[in-house]
Amino acid sequence: THLLTGATTINLKSGVAAFDPKMLVSRTAKLLCPLSLTDMKYSGVSAPTDDSDDLPAWAIALIAVFSSLFVLVLGGACYIVRREKQGKPIFTEVVNDAAQKA
Repeated sequence: THLLTGATTINLKSGVAAFDPKMLVSRTAKLLCPLSLTDMKYSGVSAPTDDSDDLPAWAIALIAVFSSLFVLVLGGACYIVRREKQGKPIFTEVVNDAAQKA
């Protein structure tokens, strides 16, 4: 039977049709967690969307490029430090052979 009307018709649905969204809003208005029409997907009312806080595509690309460059520079610096600790420096003094013989 239908919860509100007492009708004995069978519609083979989940029973969601038995709860009118406006009736649920009015019955829960004075409770601690009242419902609103935007809380129920079957009410036909959707919550307004605010896309103003989304980053533009160019900003995401710029962040990705700078992040990649940062990781590349950091990796290079770690490589230089490791070679220095091994005693095989990457940057050494250039010695001219003619100046050495003199």
